[in-house]
Amino acid sequence: MVHRLMEKLVTRAFGFAFTSNLLMGLTFALFIHYAGFLVSLGASERTVGVIVGVGSIGSLVVRPYVGHLMDRIGRRPLIHTGNLINVAGLAALTTVTSISWWVYALTIIHGIAEAVLFTSFVTYTADIVPASRRTEGMALFGVSGQMPLALGGLLGDFILRTSTYTTLFWVAVGLGTAAFAMALPLHESKGVHTRPSLGFLVAIRQHELSPIWLITASFSLTLISIFTFLKTFVDTTGYGSVGVFFAAYSTMAIVVRLGGRQLPQRFGEIPVLSASLIIMSGGMVLLGSATTSLAIGIAGATAGIGHGFSFPILNSLVVERSTTEERGAALSGFLSFFPLASLIGAPLLGWVIESAGYTSMYRGIGAQLLVVVMGYALWERHRHHQGIAVR
Repeated sequence: MVHRLMEKLVTRAFGFAFTSNLLMGLTFALFIHYAGFLVSLGASERTVGVIVGVGSIGSLVVRPYVGHLMDRIGRRPLIHTGNLINVAGLAALTTVTSISWWVYALTIIHGIAEAVLFTSFVTYTADIVPASRRTEGMALFGVSGQMPLALGGLLGDFILRTSTYTTLFWVAVGLGTAAFAMALPLHESKGVHTRPSLGFLVAIRQHELSPIWLITASFSLTLISIFTFLKTFVDTTGYGSVGVFFAAYSTMAIVVRLGGRQLPQRFGEIPVLSASLIIMSGGMVLLGSATTSLAIGIAGATAGIGHGFSFPILNSLVVERSTTEERGAALSGFLSFFPLASLIGAPLLGWVIESAGYTSMYRGIGAQLLVVVMGYALWERHRHHQGIAVR
């Protein structure tokens, strides 16, 4: 215990990575309003789902290469490359005036930037935090990803009340440029490996990672339902706002991560993860039933509590169950579930909304997450009884 407490968590590298990721996250958080932009150009809910789904193709295609490159040349070059792609893509979005091939192309570029940046930042942080405090460290670093959700939602609401989507995209360009500048002082985190990485497919097919892929797929679909369709949900129903939901969501996620970041070590990662996702399931059901701004905020706070532990624990489990040489590839596989859920889930959810409405969609999302969490907990228990180490 003394040794663990003596290991420093917040370092110079951690601080620069935290700040750069926060600024970068703001550029992506402003995309909470992207569905509204597409609708303003004449897109239907189903078309929005298709565009967002197609955009995930770029992310899925490059992730295996991102993981391989990180394991071969390091994390830092990928962070800089991703920031440059992000800024260029955001600037190009200011030229969009209609739903055309150009929208699809830029959405794909956005997916590529997201894949490169999120994978490289998560892997970089997993490298620099002490192994004995990894879940705690990832939870703390995750605050830099949660703060933009609250700030980005409110900032986007303000910009769109006083200006246009073009202004919103230019603000994102400025934030992306600042993120690039803050990442410049970072030193490489990857150590010299004694053997080459076995590659993306080998890394993700490790048997001990299978339960994590199950729960990550369900968790990813839940996030897609929020990030893709919450904007059109509040615009269509007139209940609450994107800013209200994500302010509550992010605030509670941050409170949970800062106030309870040692709980996974104290009670076990699997029990805390399962409880968190059950709470998140409840948040989705509440969102589907919300008819007031207060109810939207309560749903956001509930879902945020669930999210607070989920991502850092899943991230930590992937790191623990993969070798150092395959860390980049395994984390790249983990993060691939999010664009995969977008590719498959966004068009499907758009169809559900048009066929049955938002209430049925969000209640269904909550139900599927609850069922999968129960199956996941049983799978992990079976693994434990079979003598496979579960940490």
